[in-house]
Amino acid sequence: MKAFGTSSSEWKPPVLTVAGLPASGNVALDRRVVLDNGDGNIAGYVWTGAAWVQISDVNAAFSSHFGGYYRDTVTVAQLTLATGALPTTHRHLLVSAKTRGTNASGTVSLAVILSGDAVTTHYHTGRFFGGESSGNSPSNSFLMLQSSGATATADWFHESYLWIPNYQDSTTFTNALALNGNMSGAASRRIAMAAMTWLGSAGAPEAVTSLTLQHSSGNFDVGSRFDVYGIEEL
Repeated sequence: MKAFGTSSSEWKPPVLTVAGLPASGNVALDRRVVLDNGDGNIAGYVWTGAAWVQISDVNAAFSSHFGGYYRDTVTVAQLTLATGALPTTHRHLLVSAKTRGTNASGTVSLAVILSGDAVTTHYHTGRFFGGESSGNSPSNSFLMLQSSGATATADWFHESYLWIPNYQDSTTFTNALALNGNMSGAASRRIAMAAMTWLGSAGAPEAVTSLTLQHSSGNFDVGSRFDVYGIEEL
């Protein structure tokens, strides 16, 4: 049975390399997976009726760390990630953070500072949280993530995901979205969501050149881990 809007073409068996794509016997819109398109990764191709054209590419940079920031032990107050290490083909940033701090509290806020701009009035942030407690907090602030503190139950860490789409765009203001699993112990569990708009260091849109994650007090404790991904434009 054909899917709506498709021809009688279908996915054909994969080939090892681009050179293995057949030059004859094809039907328009035939599709094949190339297991190595020259960079050691798979790619998808479609036959136009005259030639094979690449339609997708699972690039190694899509799922790999950049800038060397993959650490199981981080004991500094802030971690700055220079996005300039990413090729210009990347459009979006995704950060996964597992954090705990040295400050004497159960939970501490984490600042998300873009391009080194630490002026709070350049940011508009809204946070909502629910669980053991709930509420919302709109503000001029770059405090959009949270971390477990030193008084949290041993071995409990906060998990955070930070998404910054179109971070290289200099024509519109940069937005960031965050999801936090705030875990300080069996009696303190909640989920938090945050959205932030950066108005640029001079009140005009600009590309993000670096990303800093900073504890509002204390340092990141041993075991804190950060994974940063660049999502490529195909």
